[in-house]
Amino acid sequence: MDIAIQSDQDVETIVRLCRETGVKHALWSLRGRVEVRGEPMPDEAELARGRDAFRNAGIRLAALIPPAPSREAVLGENESETHACAGFLRELGRLNVPMALCYPFDRFLNYKVRYAPDQPPLEVMPGQPRWPAVLEFFERMAAAAREAGVRLANHVFATPVMKGILDAVANPALGVVYCTGAYIFGHDPYAGIRLYGADRIFLAHARNLARRGPGRAGHVETPLPDGDLDMPRYVRALREAGYDGLLIPEHAGEAGLAESVSYLRTLLARTARAARTGGRSRP
Repeated sequence: MDIAIQSDQDVETIVRLCRETGVKHALWSLRGRVEVRGEPMPDEAELARGRDAFRNAGIRLAALIPPAPSREAVLGENESETHACAGFLRELGRLNVPMALCYPFDRFLNYKVRYAPDQPPLEVMPGQPRWPAVLEFFERMAAAAREAGVRLANHVFATPVMKGILDAVANPALGVVYCTGAYIFGHDPYAGIRLYGADRIFLAHARNLARRGPGRAGHVETPLPDGDLDMPRYVRALREAGYDGLLIPEHAGEAGLAESVSYLRTLLARTARAARTGGRSRP
C-alpha cells in the first residue's frame, strides 16, 4: 500500500501538498469545477494539461473524480448525461489515467442528508420497480470503463447495496473506494473489507469519526489517531485481505494533512513489518 492525496483544488496546490508531504500519488477532484452537459466532460485538452502538470512534477495522477451524476441519470431518465458520463471514462483511457472515483448516489435521498431510521438507506432500493434502471446505469458505466482500460471506483456508504450491484453487474472494471465513513450508517467499518474482497476494492479512504448522535449530523470528524475507529485495525484488515492499493486520508484539511500522512505512513510501515515477521494479528 501507498498513500495518495485527494483534493478538489487546482493542480499547482495539489502538487505543492504532495511535495510538502512526500506523497507521489494524487487524486484530482473535478467536483464543483465542471458540470455535466450531455457531452464529454470536462474538456479533454484541459485534462491533458493537468495530467502533464502532475507528470512533470513527478506526481502520478492515480484517478480523476468527476461530478456526481444526477439521480435522473442513474435512474435512466437523462440519456445525454449518461452518455457524457460514459464519455468521460473513455477520455480517461485516452489520457492514460487509470481510474475514476465516482459518487453515484450522492444526489439521492439517503442518511447522509437526514436520519430516518424507518426508511431504507436509499430512496430507490433493490427489488423496487426502478432498480433495474440503476443496474443498467452501472452496467453501461462498467462497460465503458472496461472498453477504455480504466477502473471505476464507486463511493457508496450503503455497503450491502453496493455489494449487490457488484454481484449483479459482475464486471471486473467495477469496484469501490472503501471508506470508513460507512460507520455513519451503522455498518461495521472492518467487516465490509471482507464482504467486498480485495479484488473489488480499488481505493481506500482513511477517515475517523466520533459518534455523538444518529445520522451524519451526529458524527464529527476527528484526527486519524482519535475518534471511534481503530485505524491500526483498519489498516491491518486491508493488508490481511490482500489490498495493495492507495490509502487516502480524507477530510483532514490542509492544516492537518501532513499529520495524517505521517500517521498513515507509520501504520503502513508497522503492518508491513508485522506481516514480514509473521506477527499479524486478526482484524
